[in-house]
Amino acid sequence: MRKTTFAAALMAITLSGCSDLSEVIEVGTATRHTAYAAMNPQFVTIRSLVEEVEIQEVTVNRGECRVIKYNGRSQLPKTIKFGKTAKIQVNNDCDVLEAEIETDQGAGTYSFGA
Repeated sequence: MRKTTFAAALMAITLSGCSDLSEVIEVGTATRHTAYAAMNPQFVTIRSLVEEVEIQEVTVNRGECRVIKYNGRSQLPKTIKFGKTAKIQVNNDCDVLEAEIETDQGAGTYSFGA
């Protein structure tokens, strides 16, 4: 009986760390097309579905794509309000297939394309 109670408690703790963000954010990808195909910036787009959410970390393609820094400064953390979208730029040669998003309200992994 004691093992069952411990296992149930451990499972509850583990599940609380895996939040379903489908009611918190909407995640997609975007490309800004320029005259030079090699210079088309790639983005992970995150739209808030709640009053306010803080995006703390974005990992693209399991760390294989680099999140761009502007003037040496990170784009994150970033707080967005309901209906607003954050565009997190990644290196141009990255084909975004997967993005892991960490927020102040949980974390989730999103897949795109094939």
